[in-house]
Amino acid sequence: MSTMIAALAALLPSLLLLSLIALRDPKRLRSLPRGPGHDSRRAAAWTRKQRRNATLIALLPAPLLIASGAWPALLIWLGALLTVAWLWVNCLAPPARD
Repeated sequence: MSTMIAALAALLPSLLLLSLIALRDPKRLRSLPRGPGHDSRRAAAWTRKQRRNATLIALLPAPLLIASGAWPALLIWLGALLTVAWLWVNCLAPPARD
């Protein structure tokens, strides 16, 4: 299997779960504005167990890539996952207050 195909196959489910974890983060949901003019319907925060399980599933490609000996794909997966996670956190962060 090609290195890039293995890295992308590992990256897609990890990024999907990472985005779901970020969107259901309780601290982020608490910091959203409330009151008139804002949507009162909010997504419910995930419990600690749900977040932990989703994180473990998101990191599952690492031992699979290690077991298959796809070390370059592991490094590409890890670098891309960390980079996209950092960008996602910056996009979801509330604007700075003066």
